[in-house]
Amino acid sequence: MPQLELDVRGLRLLGVPGEPVGALSGRGLVGLADGYIGYVEQPAAIEAGEGEAARSYYGPGLASLLGL
Repeated sequence: MPQLELDVRGLRLLGVPGEPVGALSGRGLVGLADGYIGYVEQPAAIEAGEGEAARSYYGPGLASLLGL
């Protein structure tokens, strides 16, 4: 999975090319417009085929990987 990891004096920032949606959008993630390759959706929504499941290319495990 393409990602960006940056450590600035103990502050670890992790970036992935995806826009957080739904309940994940207000949980400490910052979404940038343009240039993303899909969405970060809740695992249950992806498994049920709801929300942005069709464009959540990294699957249901991405939210957990990001600590959400």
